Amino acid sequence: MNESSALQISYSLATIQDMLPKLFSWAGPCNIWTFEGTLGAGKTTLISHIAKFLNAEGPYSSPTYTLIQSYPIADHDQYKALTHMDWYRIESKEEGIQAGLEDALYSNQDLICIEWASKIKDLLPKLHITIKLSTIDATTRLLIAEKQGF
Repeated sequence: MNESSALQISYSLATIQDMLPKLFSWAGPCNIWTFEGTLGAGKTTLISHIAKFLNAEGPYSSPTYTLIQSYPIADHDQYKALTHMDWYRIESKEEGIQAGLEDALYSNQDLICIEWASKIKDLLPKLHITIKLSTIDATTRLLIAEKQGF
């Protein structure tokens, strides 16, 4: 991993907003971000803070049962919405396509954040960012982000 293809940040809930400018600067124009980590690692929490950072309309909730939540963003030069997906309950590529997940991936005007994308990697576009979260202690997380297909 070289500096341009990977990013590593440790953060706490108290500092989560402070690290987001660095994450966005590193990500550049890539609009598909996947999030991996164990249950409780903070995937939904991080995505909620990303939505707040972009001034997306809330309230924010996990799309575990709805699969897709979209939050409009009024004044942003790159994104018109944040689309939050959760693929935890999807069992196959075919099920994901039938649920409309594939269609939602191709909005170049949205930041697309996907939890549990590894469940159906075949649906992902070649170019995307993988963000892996792990727990350091009760309040601290480690984020390792890698650019895929660049």
